[in-house]
Amino acid sequence: MSSLTLILFIGALILGTLGYIEKIFDLKLSRRFLIGFLILFILISAGQFILSSLKDSELRKQIDPRQLTDKQAEYIVTLIKDKSPGEVWLSCKAGDEEARKFGEQIFKILKIAEWRIINDALMDVGIYQADASSIVGIVITINKDLKSIPSGIELFHKTMLQFGFASRINGSSKSGVEVWIGAKPQIIN
Repeated sequence: MSSLTLILFIGALILGTLGYIEKIFDLKLSRRFLIGFLILFILISAGQFILSSLKDSELRKQIDPRQLTDKQAEYIVTLIKDKSPGEVWLSCKAGDEEARKFGEQIFKILKIAEWRIINDALMDVGIYQADASSIVGIVITINKDLKSIPSGIELFHKTMLQFGFASRINGSSKSGVEVWIGAKPQIIN
């Protein structure tokens, strides 16, 4: 039984009950009152259903693994193609299958965009330093000697944020650019 059918059934049941109460207590409720009550009940029920669906959608974001759609991937490639920041090191959180799969997708996108990835990310997955095990989301580190953030990195970062993926840029890399795929955030801001 669909939610709308259930709402209408309960509404009809309530109207029937009101009609029964009207006869027992010899009340004279107008049809307008009954119809208004039914409309109010349906609106409140529909609102509750919408809120429940939104909460379910938010929960689904927490449970489902991160994944870019084909359109999103194509869009990113279009934006960052020919904007390689030079050599890029790409790695994922050790022992985190979700981060590894998301990292593989990012790896493919960067390769298609002709970025120079200096490691085979699919082989180096999980090569994290001990202090990097708490990385969450996408963390891009750039050489702190750079005067500005390379345009390709900035576009990649902003697009990932636009698509709802946690991403940040740090100026702490010792050389070049590093893209770390960390654990999936529990709450996306």
